[in-house]
Amino acid sequence: MTILLVDSDKRALDREAQRLSRRQSGIVVVLHSSAADAEKFAMHHDVDIVYVREKLDEMSGQELVRRILRFRPTAECHVLGPEEDIPFAGASCREWDPFETEANEFDSPQEENTMVGALVNRMEAKPLGRHYSFAKTEREGDLPMTEHELRGLGRRQLLELMLEQGKEMESSKAAYEKDLDFLKAEHERDLEYLKAEHEKETSQLKKELEQAKAAIKEQANSVNEAELEAQKSQFEQTVESLKAQHQQDLDALREEHKEETAHLREELEQAKKSLEKREIALNEAGSIAVAALQINGVFEAAQAASQQYIENIRSLSDRQAAICAQRDVENRVEVERKLKEAEEKCAAMEYASKRKCEAMEQEAKQKSEAYWTEVSRRLQSFYENHRELKRLLDFGTPGAQF
Repeated sequence: MTILLVDSDKRALDREAQRLSRRQSGIVVVLHSSAADAEKFAMHHDVDIVYVREKLDEMSGQELVRRILRFRPTAECHVLGPEEDIPFAGASCREWDPFETEANEFDSPQEENTMVGALVNRMEAKPLGRHYSFAKTEREGDLPMTEHELRGLGRRQLLELMLEQGKEMESSKAAYEKDLDFLKAEHERDLEYLKAEHEKETSQLKKELEQAKAAIKEQANSVNEAELEAQKSQFEQTVESLKAQHQQDLDALREEHKEETAHLREELEQAKKSLEKREIALNEAGSIAVAALQINGVFEAAQAASQQYIENIRSLSDRQAAICAQRDVENRVEVERKLKEAEEKCAAMEYASKRKCEAMEQEAKQKSEAYWTEVSRRLQSFYENHRELKRLLDFGTPGAQF
C-alpha cells in the first residue's frame, strides 16, 4: 500500500517522518511539500490513499484532490484541517526508507544515519518531481526512476544499474553508428537513383525529340526549307537550354548533399566527443549515484541527431522528387507547345498552298475553255468556208444534181 501525504509545512512533514520512522509496517508513505510535485508523483505511481491539507501554497486541497482523481479514480482521498492529525489505518506504519538495504550492507549504523540525514536534507532542498528522473532501462513499458527511488537502491543495486547503463550506452553507440552507416548507404543510393533518373529523362527527351522531328518531317513536305531549318534550330536550342538548366539543378542538389553530409559528420564528431567527455566524467565522479545521473543525456543527443538526419534526408528527397516532377512537366509542356506551333504553321502553309493551287487550276480551266472556244469557232468557220467552196465546185461540174 502507498500513502501520499501533502503538506506545505515542511516542519510538519519532518515530524511525520520522525513519527513514521519509529513504526514497522509494509506501508510506503511518500511525503511532498509541493502540490505540483505530488500531482506528478500520483500521475506516474500507484497511490492508494491521499492525505492533503486544506490549504496549500500553490492551490487548495480540494483542487489537488480533483486533479489526482482524474488519473487515479480509485484512490481514497482525505482533506485534513490545519491541526488535524493523519488517521493512518492499522496499528502502525512507517515511511518508505529509500536506503533500505540488505543485511550487513552498510559498514556501520553511523553511515546509515548519515545517508538518511543526507536524504532528508536533499528532500528539503530539492522537492522530488519529474525533473529529477533517471531512466532505469529503455525497454518499452518501463517507467523512469525518480531521484527518490534511485537513492533508495543499495550499493549492489547501484553497481548493477551502472553496469546495465554502460551496456546500454555501448549498444546505443553501436546502434547509432549502424544507423549512420545505413543513412550513408541510403544517401549513396539516392545519388545513384538521381543519376539514373537524369539519364532516363535525357534519353526520353532525345526520343521525344526524334519523334517530333519525324512528325515535323512527315507533315512539312510542302513547307519552305529555310523556315523548317529555322524551326529545327530553335527547337534544338530550346532542348539544349532545358538540358543545361536540368544539369545546373542536379549540380546544385549534389552540392547541397555534400554540405549536409559534412554538417552531419561534424555533428557525429561532436556527439563522439560528448560521449567521451561523459565517459571521463563517469570515471571522475565522486559518487556512483551522481555519475549515474550525469550520463543520462547521451541518449537524447544521439536520438536527436539521428532524427534530424532522417528528417533532412526525407525533406531533401521530397524536394528532389518535386523538382524532377516539375522539370518533367515543364519539358512536356514545352515539347507539346513546339509541336502544336509546328502543326499550326504546317496547316496554315498547307491551306495557303491548296488555295493557290485551286486558283491556278481555276485559271487554267478558264484559259483552256477560252482557247477551246476560239479553236471551235475557227474550225467551224473553216468548215463552213470549205462547205461553200465545195458547193460551188459541185455546181460547176456537169451532171451535177441539185
